[in-house]
Amino acid sequence: MVCPWPFTAALDASMSKPSEVEKSFAQVLSDSCDIPLNQLPPKVIIGDTVRVKITQAELDSGISDCRMNLHGRITLAKGDPPLTSLALKNKLCRLCPTLKEWSVLPLGRRFFEFQFGSVEDMRKIWALGVVNLKPGILCFYFWSRAFKPHTQVQTHAQIWVWLMQLPQEYWRKKTLFEIASGLGTPLTIDEATLSRKFGLYARVLVDVDLSSQLFDSVVMESEGFALPISIQYE
Repeated sequence: MVCPWPFTAALDASMSKPSEVEKSFAQVLSDSCDIPLNQLPPKVIIGDTVRVKITQAELDSGISDCRMNLHGRITLAKGDPPLTSLALKNKLCRLCPTLKEWSVLPLGRRFFEFQFGSVEDMRKIWALGVVNLKPGILCFYFWSRAFKPHTQVQTHAQIWVWLMQLPQEYWRKKTLFEIASGLGTPLTIDEATLSRKFGLYARVLVDVDLSSQLFDSVVMESEGFALPISIQYE
């Protein structure tokens, strides 16, 4: 008897040989999601949309997982070849060879998310602000929730801030960061400031949200004492 479907012969041969134990459909599903279905939220259909309410604790954990992340975008000139994630990481490794565990995740439209293993490494990269990749320019931005590349409008910039006529007892690294935190997110301190080469002003690089109010002074408070200092932005 001739089999009209020759490909079934291969199936018969494979069935006759010993093979690994195959998983049932239910087992495959249980491996892919170990959360009981009765613990998943019910869907709510309103018009043409469907809504689900996620667990707040899980969302908070997800946000916490991203606390050492940065966003970045590459600007290329016309005719420049696109840059892969691996090539981008190699370029940054040469710029900052002391970085430890970190990764680059492409998000589309030349946006990337950078995931670091420590706050110190994140600050090192963030302090670069703008990097010339040759070709291309990479700009780093503060990580933000619900980031979507196609709707992204950047309002943050890294700006050198001058703390004018700051008394010398305040010229300590942590104190300078504490003062600058009133203006934005402090990233790094100028080398001349750290070595106290002059005392006219202290210079700190701060990530500033330009869509918010820019203050021209900061009041430094301590136990029983308050001192205002003027601010200048480069």
